[in-house]
Amino acid sequence: MYPVAEDYSETLYYPDPTIPVNTWLGHSSDFPALSYPNHWHSDFEFVYIVSGSMNENINGNVIELKEGDLLFINSRSMHFVFWTQPTECEFICLVMHPSLIAVHAAEEDSERLFGSNAVPYMFITAESPDNKRLSEKYLSLHKTVLAEKRSGYELMGKIYDMFSQLLSRSSDASPVLASEQRQIEILHRITGYIQKNYQNKLTLKEISEAGLVCRSKCGDIFKKYLGKTPIEYLNEYRILKAVELLRDSDMSITEISMQCGFGGASYFTERFVDLMGYTPTEYRKHRI
Repeated sequence: MYPVAEDYSETLYYPDPTIPVNTWLGHSSDFPALSYPNHWHSDFEFVYIVSGSMNENINGNVIELKEGDLLFINSRSMHFVFWTQPTECEFICLVMHPSLIAVHAAEEDSERLFGSNAVPYMFITAESPDNKRLSEKYLSLHKTVLAEKRSGYELMGKIYDMFSQLLSRSSDASPVLASEQRQIEILHRITGYIQKNYQNKLTLKEISEAGLVCRSKCGDIFKKYLGKTPIEYLNEYRILKAVELLRDSDMSITEISMQCGFGGASYFTERFVDLMGYTPTEYRKHRI
């Protein structure tokens, strides 16, 4: 998982900071908990399904993506990927910083991407008439980003070409209402606070205060957008951080439980089994 910035956004990694774009091939098997924590970042994100299917929650709206579907997630949109059951899925993810196109965007396009009427996402299904053209441009851009020797002019040309095609189509999603945007900003603060402080003992009161709301309002917002309670989100995030330590370190189970804020190996193991279906020791032994 990526580090969290001071504004609680996720800080993405770019191999070449002078042209902030990155891409990779992902698989559902990369997600042992069948999900990735809810997060947000200032960067644009694209997801293309090579095979299989996945679900993406964007600002509380769940979209089922199937083979050939292409999804654009706008800057600052809350989102997370999940599967309801183990399944095979291969996808290509591409992220880029908005600064790459912001300077040259037409006023109308700039409003759709950055303004008060910005759309949270665009979903181009495999059956959509413009899917073939957009997917070809997307896959071509993916290959160019990965190329060892690439021309910066060629790369920027393909980025502009793809966005020109993307913004020529009507959007599937409506702009976020002002009332909803306020709730999403609250969720930004609270989930970011959890991600920066998960190692500490956290109470529902402290979590709610991070969003400047009462405990009841905090619970309502989490239920509406994430479908879970704040404490469930906290424990799931802790478990996913623990998975990283089980995989990448030689720390003991007790040390990991303390490092991830559980306070003891017994409670840690209970929560791990609840989410993962097996114990931390079993995961480390078999790398399930």
